[in-house]
Amino acid sequence: MTPATARRTAPWLLLALAIAAAARLGCRPVDVLLGAIPALCIPALRTLPPDQRRALLRRRLPALIALTMLAALALGWSNASALAAPMPWASAIRFGGYLLLWILALHGLRFVSDHLLRPVLANAKLRGCVVALATFTIGFPNLYVALQTHRIAIAGAPVAQSVAGTAIAFATGDGIELDGTLFLQPNGDSNTPLVIVCHGLGADREAFAGYTALALRLGAHALTFDFRAHGRSGGMVSTLGADEVADLAAAVAWWRSQPGRAQNPIVLLGVSMGGAVVLQAAGMVGAAGVFAESSYAELSAMIEAQTAMLGPLSASAAAAVQMAARWQLGIDPARVSPLRSLRELSPAIPVVLVHAGSDQVISLREGERLAGARADLRLHVSQGAEHAGCLAVDPIGIEQQLRTLLTTIAARR
Repeated sequence: MTPATARRTAPWLLLALAIAAAARLGCRPVDVLLGAIPALCIPALRTLPPDQRRALLRRRLPALIALTMLAALALGWSNASALAAPMPWASAIRFGGYLLLWILALHGLRFVSDHLLRPVLANAKLRGCVVALATFTIGFPNLYVALQTHRIAIAGAPVAQSVAGTAIAFATGDGIELDGTLFLQPNGDSNTPLVIVCHGLGADREAFAGYTALALRLGAHALTFDFRAHGRSGGMVSTLGADEVADLAAAVAWWRSQPGRAQNPIVLLGVSMGGAVVLQAAGMVGAAGVFAESSYAELSAMIEAQTAMLGPLSASAAAAVQMAARWQLGIDPARVSPLRSLRELSPAIPVVLVHAGSDQVISLREGERLAGARADLRLHVSQGAEHAGCLAVDPIGIEQQLRTLLTTIAARR
């Protein structure tokens, strides 16, 4: 192979390798496209004058890589510190690489937009404004969705429980391996309920070990696991409560496949995103009861709330983010609705809703909307608690809520 042929072949070889690697990691199509960016950049570099190419490769690109990695490591350290977990070096570096690809993609969007507009828009300043507008309206909503759904996976150290736990693993319907822990009461029988504890976005199963301990103290079995792209589970993309329903369904299916376990009543307990997941999954998996803390009512409403700060542009920004979510994740945020699932859930399935009184992440209004879905629902508000902190601030009240739920389920058997 001649040097000229090698130069022409190298970008396509890198492109094929990027696609193969992204597919092997279970990435979404947009991530495969991002993985191809370094290969696609090689022909563009050749069009630059030699002095600009040297400056880019020797100074600007190394500086950008260093700053991106430092930002990712700092974010990983911050998240790990908040959860009292070890520093997730590998996950933080992977996140830094992903962020770098998105920065390159935004630069590429600017370059392509400018190139396409040159023949029809000669005024450089006006063309620059149009390019900036295209970058803002197309690029940044997609960047926002990407950074919300590609998380730095934090895996906390196992928390000792009163009952010895057993490590378990199971796969979802779309082939993602999930990691969990099972705690069995020594004298349990077919009437002993199983409480499945579901964590929130950006956390892992150890972050809510308090709920596992509470379930065990109340005489139930407990199963806790890491959602996809979290903790020690596989996958790279979180869908904020959409595909995670399949994760919970896989946990239920695994339990029921164990000898002698098919008849145990299953209670779904979730916090934040986990709360949204258990409300959506309850009817699907035949849960005996549901306990949801600080769940959102509708994902689309959460997006609208987070873009409200943009004032007159908020509606357009929310629509752009939802479109980016559909493109990147293959989900429609409008269909991710714990509120609708709760309305459709059989009244025979008891539901407990609790919410942090000082929640700044998912407002108390979301909990009130959920409580309005059924006439028999009452919202327990843990006054003074911040997001996902009800058990820590209001242990007596939360224990009473879960105890009542388990008692109600036992009385109906």
